[in-house]
Amino acid sequence: MRHRVPISILKPLSGVDEGLETNLRSFFAQQYGEFEILFAVHDAADPAIALVEGCGAEFPAVPTQLIISGDPPYPNAKVYSLDRMLEAARHEIVVMGDSDVRVSRSCSKRLRVNSRTSAWD
Repeated sequence: MRHRVPISILKPLSGVDEGLETNLRSFFAQQYGEFEILFAVHDAADPAIALVEGCGAEFPAVPTQLIISGDPPYPNAKVYSLDRMLEAARHEIVVMGDSDVRVSRSCSKRLRVNSRTSAWD
């Protein structure tokens, strides 16, 4: 088995989209070495938080962070959330997935990383 570099997965969230819980669970269930998942919502009352917490309880071995970004200082709230998650990410390699993205358990295994590029196989 080749060595896999640690990755940080960034998930900006806003509300509960159709299929959100299944989509989130698919990221928690990745068959990958070391990874963390960071979530960002704008408001502490966002209903997506309950789903994040539920998935976190179901997958306690997966390190997670929940960031309450607050109101963005510039017009693009999603970019502000991504910026806040990047600041908190522990790993150099980051992967971003919107709330409507669902992945297979082996999705992260197909990530090829070298010193110049990152790409999916």
